[in-house]
Amino acid sequence: MENFDAIVVGAGITGAAIAYELQNQGQRVLLLEKHRQPINATALSYGGIIYWAGATPLQRQLGHESRYRWTHLSQELGGETEYRELELLLYLRPEDDAQALAKQFDHCLIRPQWVDRLTAIAIEPQLSPDGIGGGFVVPQGHCHGGKTVNAYLQAFLRLGGIVRITEVQGLITKQNRVQGVHTGAGNFFAHNVILAGGGQSLALLPESGINLPLYFTHAAVLQTVPTQENLRCVIMPADLQQRPNLEALAPTLDWHRPDDHCVATVVEPGAVQFFDGRLFIGQISQLVTSPRYHPDLAWAQQQLQTAIAKILPRLALLPVTAHHCLVAFSGQTLPLVGEMPNLPGLVLFTGFTHPLVYVPPLAQKLAHHLTVGREPVIDHLAPLLNPLQTEK
Repeated sequence: MENFDAIVVGAGITGAAIAYELQNQGQRVLLLEKHRQPINATALSYGGIIYWAGATPLQRQLGHESRYRWTHLSQELGGETEYRELELLLYLRPEDDAQALAKQFDHCLIRPQWVDRLTAIAIEPQLSPDGIGGGFVVPQGHCHGGKTVNAYLQAFLRLGGIVRITEVQGLITKQNRVQGVHTGAGNFFAHNVILAGGGQSLALLPESGINLPLYFTHAAVLQTVPTQENLRCVIMPADLQQRPNLEALAPTLDWHRPDDHCVATVVEPGAVQFFDGRLFIGQISQLVTSPRYHPDLAWAQQQLQTAIAKILPRLALLPVTAHHCLVAFSGQTLPLVGEMPNLPGLVLFTGFTHPLVYVPPLAQKLAHHLTVGREPVIDHLAPLLNPLQTEK
């Protein structure tokens, strides 16, 4: 029987970050991941760090802290994150209403600036003159999600952290307290079990009687090999409400009886290029309650290539590979972070809609909160967990 100060479930950006921060505080931490080479949302993300989008005092505070943390993170971790400042160009289709879409940014810390069609093409020459009607431009942080996770993991291991590749099958509870986890490799025990597995965390909770507003979509993204095509900006549609409108349907579904029925689909033609010349192209999001659903990747590829051909026609001709992952989100504007009030020993660090901007500062704060002393921001987030009652 092995005992730890903390067990972290999931080795994406959330799990890797909180495991590193806890180990850095002197905790003995076990990080559990079911795939040796996980294909998760972080590894397939565009890498945008949208500190500009903060609309509330808390979001803006975390955005400022995130921007500062990212500038030092690679050096601290001793690994490459590919952090940089990179312009985001949110394009409009010719039929879009620029004034209506501009209202999305009324409460942002930094408002994206409107540019006409010719200026947008001057900023990003790959854009099709016939496919866009202008755009909004704003600087943002940018990183390589997969390399950032690896940098966190390697720093965690250098500090003495332990990683086990095994699937977590359930929580071990005794006297209404979580004491560990059941896995394919045996049972492990800890003072705190931290669920950081995104959409996969949902499957662990029904047996504990917790009504958790944690949901997921199935995402498909296209990836190229390194190419000579040069993309200067991150390109995304200006209508940023498509995915939130899809997510708003999630609480109406029965997630305790998952099935393969697709409730809604969103196609977002966009692109980003990394330092090695590889591109991620587009994203299709499907709202399906089963985590084991397998989307038709050939169909997804055809849909995305057809859509991107109207915006970035040269990129639509590149050979690509389609990838699939789960993208978790909470039914709230903020993530689920903190100790479960009715189930001691269980800590949530999941449900991030924009993990790359919020995870680095919140992981540091949560680790301090659990090991040193109370953190005001974590206390501020705690009321979000109070309604998540356990069944008697």
